[in-house]
Amino acid sequence: MSVDFNFTEKGAVLRFPPYMRTRVEDGLKELLQTIVSSVREISTENRSIEFDFTNTLVVNPYSANSIFEIIEDVQTNNGVYLVLSFRGKHLKDFEIAVRKLLSRSDSKSVNVRKRK
Repeated sequence: MSVDFNFTEKGAVLRFPPYMRTRVEDGLKELLQTIVSSVREISTENRSIEFDFTNTLVVNPYSANSIFEIIEDVQTNNGVYLVLSFRGKHLKDFEIAVRKLLSRSDSKSVNVRKRK
């Protein structure tokens, strides 16, 4: 698994690969938790992380569950604003699942963006 990761002035941007076929031993969940923790420590207002799925075609169930856990953590603990970016219909089921997860909470700390 390779994730393109860059720090920005107010946080970080993660660009996910075309095929997210990660396994437990790949450490995706731990990587995402570490990045969220690191961004929470940035001393600026409006800290943000973008999960960019605009070039991603496939997300396997393990990867999806890891991402859902991070979303739930951000919603519960705040301290950072998380944006998930999608494009097209490649990940329609995953995007719908993310939106359903977000609809269960009043938290405004996670948002979904559709890019053209």
